[in-house]
Amino acid sequence: MINKRLRQLLPAVVLAAGVGAPSVALAQTSSPSSVAVSGTSTVVDPATATPVVNKVDVIVDSPEAKNEKARSETPASIESVKARAAAEIAKRQRSLTEWAADIAKAKGDCGQNAGAAARIASTQTALTALGAQIATTADAAVARALSEQITTHHRVYLVVGPAVHLSLACGEEVARATKIAASVAEMQANIAANPSKPGSVAALALLSQIPVLLDAGKASAAAASLSAASLVPDLGNEAIKNANAATVKAARDQVKLADDKLDAANKVLKDARKVLSTGKAEEKKEKNAKKDERKAEEEAKRAEKEAARKAKKAEQEAERVEKRTERETKKADRPTKK
Repeated sequence: MINKRLRQLLPAVVLAAGVGAPSVALAQTSSPSSVAVSGTSTVVDPATATPVVNKVDVIVDSPEAKNEKARSETPASIESVKARAAAEIAKRQRSLTEWAADIAKAKGDCGQNAGAAARIASTQTALTALGAQIATTADAAVARALSEQITTHHRVYLVVGPAVHLSLACGEEVARATKIAASVAEMQANIAANPSKPGSVAALALLSQIPVLLDAGKASAAAASLSAASLVPDLGNEAIKNANAATVKAARDQVKLADDKLDAANKVLKDARKVLSTGKAEEKKEKNAKKDERKAEEEAKRAEKEAARKAKKAEQEAERVEKRTERETKKADRPTKK
């Protein structure tokens, strides 16, 4: 015996299968979760006046399934859905707040920090509104559907997070490049002030290689940040989700390339300093050699003066001895008184 609900469903299903007044042959089967009705409907095609037989399958919830569905939508289950949603939103709001603070204190900016901050703010506003919708609905199905939007419509960790982190990474590369460029300018100014300084020519040749590396590094980092800024929530679309993942991976590779370029620039800077340091050491060595030479000359002069002083003193002593001997001889030659 087909129940009343099936009788209400069948006319619409059968009429959808053909045109005209139908005759229906049905068979009913059931399971704990559903009732299935299958059979055929025969209609007459008014254009050709020929009978057309169509298969009819109707599956509706069994009474047990209806009762289970009703139990699943009790106030307790709805509150559980709302509690889980509130926890997920709160977790994402904390992350967004931390990222906003990171953007605010970023050391560098390659032009995407303002956009990242705006995206954070808009996502926070949207999540707050979504949380309010979930909290006020009395329909469990609606609560579940809205809860799914936390991830599909507001991809905090797959879209917003990567965009923010890549913008910060780009800013760090820009700040690092600026610091290296300042060191290069300082060294060039020092060399210009003393162009004859040993190692100056070689150091300048090395320093001239650095701007190209810095520009390449900054361009790569900026491209990474710009591509990440184009990420959009996938809304449950797997193709968009995969495209976002590929974009993030490519952007991270770009940041790694930028880092490598700046590492290379920093190495060249160190080599230039080493060249100048080696030249300075050679200069110091040369100065020390000259200083030693002067010292030796001074020692020789002092020795010569001392030798002359001693020779003169010996001559004077000899003269005194000679005079004393002469006096004694004269004294000895005098006649003695009787």
